[in-house]
Amino acid sequence: MRDKAHLEDLGFVWDFYESEWSERILPALENFYRLMGHCQVPQSFAVPSDECWPTLSWGLKLGNVVSGIRSDGSYSTQVMRDKTRLKELGFVWDFFESEWSKRIMPALEAFHQLHGHCRVSRSFVVPSEATWPENAHGLKLGIIVGTIHRSASHFDQIARSMNSLAAIEFDSKIAVSKWKNRVEPILTTFEQLYGHRNVPRDFVVPSTPPWQKKDWGIQLGKLEPR
Repeated sequence: MRDKAHLEDLGFVWDFYESEWSERILPALENFYRLMGHCQVPQSFAVPSDECWPTLSWGLKLGNVVSGIRSDGSYSTQVMRDKTRLKELGFVWDFFESEWSKRIMPALEAFHQLHGHCRVSRSFVVPSEATWPENAHGLKLGIIVGTIHRSASHFDQIARSMNSLAAIEFDSKIAVSKWKNRVEPILTTFEQLYGHRNVPRDFVVPSTPPWQKKDWGIQLGKLEPR
């Protein structure tokens, strides 16, 4: 305690997480929002070392920080305290859900409306035109659809949107690898409860135990393997 003033003069950090948050992370998020108009920070994004960004944030791997906040609860004390400010910035707590509901699904619906089908070519990118949802402009929809078909990316969103996807004739069959990892455990629970696997077409996973929370709302009866 005797040398506390001297340590502070040297810039000694007593609370690393608080210092990182208040001096580097939050200012970087605020600046990202100011420049981009949103707070959907890509995983690969690092703060550039240029005058448009706060000097203390230069080189900060902001995408990794945001990912840690979402998945690991990093900086939980600071996040809870500044939750209102983060909400004002449009901070995205679930990136995949946000991408699906605000960009991918609207783009698929627009594609179907314009083309009469949902067979999206791999090279297709959403045009920056008035006939397409503004949030989806520039979206590499063809690549996203290909990934959905090959590896069932966005499984949680697809499995809860089967009715909407059927309405636009989207091929929503689930890739084998994802079927084994996600659907089989749900079917096992169904079998334990009902003694069979003949799932009714309209069956939706209830939002109660013993069903796992991550599976609540999944339209199990309409899922099909690829």
